Amino acid sequence: MSSADVQELDFVKNIFDNVHGFIPLTQVECDIVNHDLFQRLRNIKQLGLLEYVFPGAIHNRFNHSLGVMHIADKMVVTLQEKNLQKKGRSIPSDTRQIIRLAALLHDIGHYPLSHIIEVPVRKDAKARFHQLPPPEGHLEVKILGEKTESEGSEQIAPLVAGSSSHTLNHQLHKPINDSLDYAHHERMASIVINKSGIRDILLDSGELDQEQVDDICRIIAGSYSGFETAIIHSELDADRFDYLLRDSKQTGVIYGLFDLDQIIRRLEYLEPTTSDLDEGTSGLCVDYRGQKAVEDYLLARYFLYSTVIYQKTSIGFHHMANIVYEGLLERGHVPSYFDLIEIFDKGDIGHYMKFDDSFFWETLKAITSDPEKIEEESKYQYPSTLDTGEYRYSSDFIIECSKRLLMRRPLKLVKEEQAIVQKSSSTSSGLAHLHYGPAIETICREADIPKEWYITSKVEQDITELSPFAPLDDIDSYIRLRSDSIKIKKPDSSTIFLIDDPASIVRILSDKQLNIFAVYTKDEDYKERLCEVIDNCQS
Repeated sequence: MSSADVQELDFVKNIFDNVHGFIPLTQVECDIVNHDLFQRLRNIKQLGLLEYVFPGAIHNRFNHSLGVMHIADKMVVTLQEKNLQKKGRSIPSDTRQIIRLAALLHDIGHYPLSHIIEVPVRKDAKARFHQLPPPEGHLEVKILGEKTESEGSEQIAPLVAGSSSHTLNHQLHKPINDSLDYAHHERMASIVINKSGIRDILLDSGELDQEQVDDICRIIAGSYSGFETAIIHSELDADRFDYLLRDSKQTGVIYGLFDLDQIIRRLEYLEPTTSDLDEGTSGLCVDYRGQKAVEDYLLARYFLYSTVIYQKTSIGFHHMANIVYEGLLERGHVPSYFDLIEIFDKGDIGHYMKFDDSFFWETLKAITSDPEKIEEESKYQYPSTLDTGEYRYSSDFIIECSKRLLMRRPLKLVKEEQAIVQKSSSTSSGLAHLHYGPAIETICREADIPKEWYITSKVEQDITELSPFAPLDDIDSYIRLRSDSIKIKKPDSSTIFLIDDPASIVRILSDKQLNIFAVYTKDEDYKERLCEVIDNCQS
């Protein structure tokens, strides 16, 4: 195969997709798609509980994964044909297939209800990793590219000692392995792949070795050093491209539509050099002729989030699901990260197969039909009460929220404030000051309502850097570097950050963020009481 060739793949089957049309599959991809663990993704809704507000939003992670693979393939073929060839460079002959497999498997480690359940699991895992002091000299990567002293360590030994799954998770993903965010679904993907028959499928294909399987895992988690990662993890990645188009179609709104073909046509890759690495001129960029298409894409992303993802009623359901899972997690009635790695250590894939949306709903049905079940002995080995030794939520509160979720009974929105503000300025929202301990205690006491029913919601998202379905109150501390921003290649072949281009509307928006502060409660009576107290606090 010459450097001017694009890797030829032997496609053996087509799957029809309602967004992209026919998606071709190679034999190894067919074998993965047919595997039980990939079929599990049919039972995990892409948008969690959003179908309660947008009834058409019933698509799943299975559809999305196929779409991401399709788009990723178009991106890598474009780069091979145009950019890398033009510069006389070649990439390994198996790169196209590796990227397709990474894209296909990027969500294989997802939790029930997508990101909704992931939040309490990650929160619980990180809290317990932080409980013990770090060993001497231990470092934690909190900011990509920079190392800071850690607040915790793998001295959590009683929970992970001897776990081959955790060891794999820890060792595979450098330099982010010390972030303590082991429970992130993209890291869980590494465990699912290597501890199941999916690894056998990849190796038995005769096209891949173990090192390449590890590379696929690293690409998925964003810990691989190479342009392959940018296809899955960047401001211009296949994941974002697919979910915008797919979610727009399924929810019936137009806000997520953009010219994907134009962006891909104008896509190029800038390899880093010793002299320009620090200048941010490596990575994916777009030819100046595609700049407006990129700006339209960024605006489409913002409008989809602000109108669909952050829709006020769906956010209320989202918070109730978080509350229920966190309460059940504390009591050991649902699996934690530590339970999950034990499941894979034991090779109990059948147990993990049940861990989908149905698992969540069946659990809720069980505790609402027989409330005494919530007080029974833990089903899982690692119940947690985190730092306090006490449950954060009462059993009655968990059961009430569970009933509301099952019957689609939304929370009452007490107050909501939205504003677009300067990232460098303090928030102007009066509600922001009513989201924290002392204020909450005072408000609930004066309104004479249980503190549990003062439910706060906070969104603070950069307008031009919205992450794919960033969970509300996300506990991930990673901060994107400036060099990760989108770059435009000018007619003279120089590059400029889109946020620095005087002709770009994105420059105006780049230092802005969307703030949404809201308070929810149980019913109209509680709402009236809270409104009165909050109005007095703000006056």
